[in-house]
Amino acid sequence: MDYITRPRLNVNSMGSRTFGALYPVRAGHGIMFVLFFVSVSMCGYLYLYNSSHMLQPRRFSFWLNTSRHGFMANLQLPFYTKRNWTRDIKEADDSLPVTPLLTMFTSWPSNDKKYEVRNITLKNWANLRPHIRPVFFSTNGKDTKDIIRHGWEVLPVTKIAASGAPVLKYMYLDVIRKFKSKLYSYSNGDILFDDGLIRTLKTVVSSYFPPSNPILIIGQRTNVLRVTADEGTNMDSLSTIARQRGKLFLTVAEDYFITDSTFPWGHIPAIVIGRPAYDNWLVLNSCQHDHTVIDATASILAVHQTTKAGNFEGMTRKNNDYNAGLLRNLYKYIKFAAGATSCAPLVTKRNETSVYISQRTTFKKTCYLYYKSLGWKTKLVNVTPSKNE
Repeated sequence: MDYITRPRLNVNSMGSRTFGALYPVRAGHGIMFVLFFVSVSMCGYLYLYNSSHMLQPRRFSFWLNTSRHGFMANLQLPFYTKRNWTRDIKEADDSLPVTPLLTMFTSWPSNDKKYEVRNITLKNWANLRPHIRPVFFSTNGKDTKDIIRHGWEVLPVTKIAASGAPVLKYMYLDVIRKFKSKLYSYSNGDILFDDGLIRTLKTVVSSYFPPSNPILIIGQRTNVLRVTADEGTNMDSLSTIARQRGKLFLTVAEDYFITDSTFPWGHIPAIVIGRPAYDNWLVLNSCQHDHTVIDATASILAVHQTTKAGNFEGMTRKNNDYNAGLLRNLYKYIKFAAGATSCAPLVTKRNETSVYISQRTTFKKTCYLYYKSLGWKTKLVNVTPSKNE
């Protein structure tokens, strides 16, 4: 009868142990294996951590020296500093599918008479695709064929107030729910942009900001009188007329609000577009709650198509004090001047080849009043829309 023999643990004359005659196991191999396993595990963890957080380490080195007596290893962990943390940008590789950097939306009344201005806006925003996804919020759905023909998406306005003006928070919530992009923005319907918008957005998404601090990007506009269709739809011409005929507007007038999906729109009061006061309050409130607030005036050219209505058109609309009254009822006294673009803690700067972000070093005196105006313990208030909204 054949018997199955088990390998026996022997000790040879050299003092080393052998597992039968198949594999020699020297003393210390177990410790070596454990150390090697731990080292590989740490490398794997660091790789996965780096990939999941999309961070770039300042330095990282690992070398391994083996010998018949064991091994030596030297592991230098990455030393991260916030200034060097960056996110990878898929848009930088043309071979990858492009996820829009920004979903940008607007709205205007169906009886609006500024046909030439609106057509220029439709063409200008369409020229920013595929990095920018333009969206129009319609109040009746009848005048959308031409908008769709220009390559825009169309959504219905779901909440209105102040004699039919769309409520801003619900516009953001609707586009975030409907479309996927890295950032989201409302902009007034008479604002034109050049490629500085795309360059700035790429810098923002490739920069590290604390995930717990939502992003808000704002900036001043440049007023240009009588913008023609050729000027408004050509990026080079747009820059030229802004330089030759344009005038930078007030720091307390913000016309676009670029945010990420974590911005707490669900807790923002039911302020409406096209009426004064909401823009400064948004900046003021974001600064007070330690959001990442960036003034992008230096890198985003936002051309306002100035018409006969002038540069203070919102002051002439019905219920023009709706936002101011709503906010004062909630927060009492508000220092709106502290919500200027010049109060943003971060600013963009540009050179011939790139856009970068830095901290603002000087502030006006009014910017230091935002904590005093609302109080350190002021909280965002959940506002239940009234029946007519």
